[in-house]
Amino acid sequence: MKKFSEARAFSFLALALATLFLSFVFVAYATSIGNNVSVSGTFDASGVSTFNGQLQASSTALLGAAATFYSTVGIGTATPAQVFSVQGNALFSGNLTSVANVTATGTLNVTGLTTLGNATGTQLTVTSNSYLSTTGIGTTSPSNFFSVHGNALISGNLTSVANVTATGTLNVTGLTTLTYATTTSVTFTGTASTTNLVVGGAGSNIAGINFGFCNIPNSTIAASTTAAVNCTSATGVAVADRVFVMATTSLPTNFAVLSASSSAATVISLYIANLGHPTAVTTTGNISLNFISFR
Repeated sequence: MKKFSEARAFSFLALALATLFLSFVFVAYATSIGNNVSVSGTFDASGVSTFNGQLQASSTALLGAAATFYSTVGIGTATPAQVFSVQGNALFSGNLTSVANVTATGTLNVTGLTTLGNATGTQLTVTSNSYLSTTGIGTTSPSNFFSVHGNALISGNLTSVANVTATGTLNVTGLTTLTYATTTSVTFTGTASTTNLVVGGAGSNIAGINFGFCNIPNSTIAASTTAAVNCTSATGVAVADRVFVMATTSLPTNFAVLSASSSAATVISLYIANLGHPTAVTTTGNISLNFISFR
């Protein structure tokens, strides 16, 4: 009876040791398991493991070495739609490299400096409505909301703009229509030897246009004679401007302006003739004349 009890105790001890050993699954050689394996604790595989079916981890899955997946991989989903599908947010602490196209069906937020290197096969395409903050093309430090350092080609229309400022030369090769309304006008400021206005494609360049009124003093001119008179306060007129003067109804009808030239700033030199008819008036009076000058 004592030997039987010892044998029975030894059997229980052996069964306990076997159970303890099986709780730490260690497979030293290649093993094929045809059914499902469920591990409630940690599953360690020190060698190469091949899973022909579906591998699911309800908690954290840690792959300490290089892992190769020959089928689809889903994180946060049991039915991945792509080779690698993440249902939820993803964090990449390193670089995401060697990619083909990046497609964002929602919003793509980039908080750091983004460099898009243009090569023969890489480009940035923005479709539909898009929101971009300060954007620089050809520069990493844009001075305005949209800065282009270099040449730009716009094949469509440039519309809904406020002011267009060109610090260099503005070349327009097509038909240009400048619509003048109560609050819109075209203004040319300053002069330069290479930034003049050419109308018609030939002739002299126009660097400036001025018009307004100038004033002549009461001058006495005998009938059938001519006198030189200065028309002053011609704002904007410069030396050597080409000037055209037109009399107003204030000038008696027997006087006529024969010539005009600009010999000093804001002064137009006139030659006025007294024709002697239809009246015998010999004084011009203190009057204003219309002028337009071209530079």
